[in-house]
Amino acid sequence: MDDSTPPSRTAAFVLALILIVGAGVRLWGIQFGLPNTSVHPDESATVGIAAGMLFAGLNPHFFHWPSLEFYAVATIYRLGWQVGKYRGLFRHKWQIQEAMAANPALFLMVPRLLSVIAGVATIWCAYRFTRAAFDRATALVAAFFAAIAFLHVRDSHFGVPDVPATFLAMAAMLPLGRALRDPLTRKHWTWSGILIGLAASTKYNAGIVASVAAVVAAIVWIDAKGEDTAARRRAAGRGLTRCAIVSVLAFLAGTPFAVLDFPNFIEGLRFNSEHLMAGHGPMLGRGWWYHLTFSLRYGLGLPLLIASIAGIVLLFVRSWRLAALVCTFPLVYYLIVGRGLTVFVRYVTPMVPFLCITAAVAVVAMMRAIARRWPAAAPAMPAATAAVAILVALPSIQSVIGFNTLASRDDTRLVAAAWLDAHRQPADWVDEEAPAMLHPTWGRKPGVNVSHFNAGRGGFFSEAEPDKAVTPDWIAVGSTPVPLYGPSEADMRAVMAGSYELAATFSASSGPEPAEIFDRQDHFFFPYTDFSQRLRSGPDIRIYRRVK
Repeated sequence: MDDSTPPSRTAAFVLALILIVGAGVRLWGIQFGLPNTSVHPDESATVGIAAGMLFAGLNPHFFHWPSLEFYAVATIYRLGWQVGKYRGLFRHKWQIQEAMAANPALFLMVPRLLSVIAGVATIWCAYRFTRAAFDRATALVAAFFAAIAFLHVRDSHFGVPDVPATFLAMAAMLPLGRALRDPLTRKHWTWSGILIGLAASTKYNAGIVASVAAVVAAIVWIDAKGEDTAARRRAAGRGLTRCAIVSVLAFLAGTPFAVLDFPNFIEGLRFNSEHLMAGHGPMLGRGWWYHLTFSLRYGLGLPLLIASIAGIVLLFVRSWRLAALVCTFPLVYYLIVGRGLTVFVRYVTPMVPFLCITAAVAVVAMMRAIARRWPAAAPAMPAATAAVAILVALPSIQSVIGFNTLASRDDTRLVAAAWLDAHRQPADWVDEEAPAMLHPTWGRKPGVNVSHFNAGRGGFFSEAEPDKAVTPDWIAVGSTPVPLYGPSEADMRAVMAGSYELAATFSASSGPEPAEIFDRQDHFFFPYTDFSQRLRSGPDIRIYRRVK
């Protein structure tokens, strides 16, 4: 055993500690923004489609994402309804809609907790894969990096498919690694196919992990020598075929209406392809450059990103076979996702555990080189390796703390809504303009009359009756460095002039913030790179009162 490799009992303790830390930083702030249902732009789609499956059939009628997560969330809702029925809380399925309206936070927490579980499971998979491919020391460092990688921790708070898909892609690497070592065992190829298909059925681009199966089969074919040459090459071809067939079946098991509603499925794929290439909001450049210099630069922290790139280079120098196994998915994935102009930082979340593995390879290799150069330092190598790993991960750790600190505070929309509810009269009309959605449609308590400004018609109209013009008693508007996709305060200024006075202001920051510190294409109002000015999440909100 290498001097830098801890004994198995110590390794088990350290791994348990890493998993606890990984779970803790993902649960810290998990209730951010609730019960406001608009704080994350995509979570309501997850919950709404899943809940609809309880009443309107299993066809999601939505194929911008595949369906597996919808079915998983719907299953949990159904089990919750069964328990509620047994306890006398429900008599009919439609009563769950009343429960969702009364307590939206409970239903949003279901997909969020699924992401937490998937995030922690990803840490474990990264450890198991790295342990089999390298050694315990490298595996522990890889697991530690995965536990505190900011982008992965951040996205583990969200009830959307990114982190569950990342888990399934990482899980698929376990049987793929076994298939490389033992290609004659069919179950390795079968399990690879199952997990690849489920990954693609959670998020389409996670299916790129199928490229690793092709690489594994190619390596087995190339390395087949001696008396077993024919048998191993047959195993490679048959194994890859088995993996491909099982992958398709597993994908269809999770997204069956890809066949049953084929035209809409193709339309969903077409939309995704065009959306990736066309951009979304501000043009920030191709993903190949943007994701490197922004998404990964701050999602991992610069030292961890540099270490991950160094680890990729080191692997190709040492063993092209091992490098191909570990690096095929992140490299192919980056080439495909990076070609577009839509560059949400969450697009590169599936790469994170793989880059944590290559970063661990670089860190452990450096420490072992030091031990060989100064043998007297060898006994201290485990502790020194841990210290260096913490230093490399320090920027990521700081971002995790900054993000979770904000996530644990009330969003500006919650604070502003509480103030407004304390001052308005039940019959008052409240105009709310995104991003200042203080009373979203889903989860809105009875007795709130909400209107919205129609710039084309130059007035305010009831949300419930879009043709009904109203005169709001209150107007809530928001501003943020992130570009807005609706009417702004400036658009309404002429209508408001002389009729409204500023009643309250709710600031999200203590000073000006540049747009460059945000994920500018995503309407998620947390900084991504600099938390120093932030007081709480959300937009700056101003509430105006009608002068009577």
